[in-house]
Amino acid sequence: MKIGEHDWHLEPLGTHIWRGRMEAGQLLALARVVKEEGGQLIALWGSDNRHLGRGFAIHAALLTSAGLAWVTCALPDEAPAYPDLAHIFPQADRMQRATFD
Repeated sequence: MKIGEHDWHLEPLGTHIWRGRMEAGQLLALARVVKEEGGQLIALWGSDNRHLGRGFAIHAALLTSAGLAWVTCALPDEAPAYPDLAHIFPQADRMQRATFD
């Protein structure tokens, strides 16, 4: 899936829905491009799958001009941090606080 000038390597799940994984640092770049293109952050949530051997992850659903992009970023167990998206999408502030809790 191409957003802006970059191909984000997201795979189609259905009509106008894409899914992919990326590094946490790439999430910030993707959020900026989505915002520049007039898109929005729909949801942001975290998961703790250590019991399945997969560790922590952050997930974001972004509305783009092409449809919905759902991305997941694996986070290290010892420091599960991810970039702050609230300066790009103000609604991320509450979602990030809920994820922290």
